[in-house]
Amino acid sequence: MWKEIGVIASVVTALSFIVASIIALISLLVNNRLRRTDLLNSLFEKFFYQSKYAEIRKISTIRTNTKI
Repeated sequence: MWKEIGVIASVVTALSFIVASIIALISLLVNNRLRRTDLLNSLFEKFFYQSKYAEIRKISTIRTNTKI
């Protein structure tokens, strides 16, 4: 009987480890997407809302609108 309880405990431990690993992976992927979104938002705000980048925006717009 004790042997079966040990086997059941091992199986439950292994399943718990697998479930916890899957949850951790999903959490990591979601957090990475949020971090990238925050970074892109920050770059957008810095580039388009700060006047010190106006010249760079102008050059970028001119180059993208010019046909080669």
